[in-house]
Amino acid sequence: MPDADRLEPIITLTDAPTAEEEHAVGSGLAGFSRLLRLAEDEARQRGCVSAVLYTISFQAPGFYERHGYRVLGTVPCLPPGTSRIFMTKPLS
Repeated sequence: MPDADRLEPIITLTDAPTAEEEHAVGSGLAGFSRLLRLAEDEARQRGCVSAVLYTISFQAPGFYERHGYRVLGTVPCLPPGTSRIFMTKPLS
């Protein structure tokens, strides 16, 4: 088992914003951009050095790439012809 003191602190972004969160930051891509920045800023304050997420090929890979994320890898998923795209971004 890995030593917890040696693990790299990362934030894993997994959940879409709730209606209340979207209302608080604004709607549309500008709102999601702001929410993403807020999450990354909070992660930095907590000592995280990387962010990790996944999206689906028909969802938002371009959005995350525009915010500095790079593709780690892809895994085919359903429906046929789509894939999960795992992405990361350094926070330092």
